[in-house]
Amino acid sequence: MKTDKDWFKASKEGLAALVAGKPKSFILRELVQNAWDEDITTCNVDIKYKGGMVELTVEDDSPEGFRDIDHAYTLFADTYKRSDFKKRGRFNTGEKYALSLCDKAIIKTTKGTIIFDDNGRNETSSATKGGSVVTMWFKATKDDYDEIMQSVDALLIPDGIKFVVNGKKYNYKKPLRTFHALLLSEIKNPNTGMVGKTRRKGEVHVVEKLDDDTSAYVYEMGIPVQEIDGSYHLDVQQKIPLDQSRESVLPCFLKELYAVTLENIHDDISEDTSGETWISEGLKSKKVSKETLQDVITKRYGEKVVVADNFSPNSIDDAKASGYTVLRGTEMPKEAWNNIKKHDLIKSSSKEFPQYDPKIGNGCVPNNKENLVAEYAKRLAKRFLGLDIKVDFYSDRNPKAKAARFGGNTLYFNKGKLGKRFFEEAISEETTDLIVHEIGHLDGNHTDMSYHNLLTKLAGKLTMLALKEPEFFDVTTW
Repeated sequence: MKTDKDWFKASKEGLAALVAGKPKSFILRELVQNAWDEDITTCNVDIKYKGGMVELTVEDDSPEGFRDIDHAYTLFADTYKRSDFKKRGRFNTGEKYALSLCDKAIIKTTKGTIIFDDNGRNETSSATKGGSVVTMWFKATKDDYDEIMQSVDALLIPDGIKFVVNGKKYNYKKPLRTFHALLLSEIKNPNTGMVGKTRRKGEVHVVEKLDDDTSAYVYEMGIPVQEIDGSYHLDVQQKIPLDQSRESVLPCFLKELYAVTLENIHDDISEDTSGETWISEGLKSKKVSKETLQDVITKRYGEKVVVADNFSPNSIDDAKASGYTVLRGTEMPKEAWNNIKKHDLIKSSSKEFPQYDPKIGNGCVPNNKENLVAEYAKRLAKRFLGLDIKVDFYSDRNPKAKAARFGGNTLYFNKGKLGKRFFEEAISEETTDLIVHEIGHLDGNHTDMSYHNLLTKLAGKLTMLALKEPEFFDVTTW
């Protein structure tokens, strides 16, 4: 019987196949994050490309070097980083993924040196006096090399670390805002020894995306994890819930991160950026405040805004005609609308512009002057539109009531709004203006182009009628 104390063995080729499709920049990212997790002040990176091979060296000045050099080649070994939510590592797999793609690698640290090559793994006692030096050689194309170099620009250098790549120093970017938030994290439970999700209060750095930044990212302590929509990088200064590839976060975490970020920087958001997707996502949170909601709504839609009441199309038209932005349900997520309703921030079009049915108003019997105005309206409608319309009168002094309405082939005059003076002359600028305005609604509402086209057509016809047939306007012949 053959016995082996180890239950598992790992295949370098099999592991390489799993990560072969990843951008080669992940190798740089894994080595850099390992260095940044240590107590260092300097991190030097050297990247060379020649003959289809990249030579990548990352050197740091950690006084202790590798705490356990066996971790360089042991998958999923327990690591102190799992218990520290301020450290990036937790799976102890990153450098092994990188090693799987290498033709050769040398890790030299305070505990000794490990050489990986065609002969396998060789350990020597040669050690550094301080710090670690990791060099890896792996096959790559020129495009791979260029992608690695471009990925350096996406790193957010921690404050207090001198970071140099190929002789060029990369500086710490001061955040636009820094705030504390209780966010989902994942660490090892000291009682159970299991790695699980928990909540920890940590800092979030909001870094403005520069013009030459192609994308914004969610970061885990300076290491880009997931591309996001927006004008800001969000650098979370603690472990965040990741998959083993370190390329995506949990959707619930992202939603929560958007919400707390919006709550803390909404006053920095401009009108131009207020429509970004991450802001809409942040508005879904039940924790978003009334002040934040109002600020975003104002920046995105302006001071004058209503929600369309589809059961009251005239109120929608009145809102548009009054310069209001009319929102539909698709403008924002359902959860955001629930928050807006909770705080009563946006009125419906029908509430802001209540409609009055003239037929419900107080019916009035017209006097002689009012009858002349009614006759004038009927004559214009018949002459220009071929319509035999009715004219009714009512009285409604409500501030929201209209002076006149046209619908159902009937023109309604509201005496309560027009007053006696309006009817003193049957044919006047005021009566002509109002009649043409109302019968023009035969072809649409105030914001419809068809309505405006009919108004100009009526104006032209009315002018020519006045020039060619002035007797049409002689009320004594009616």
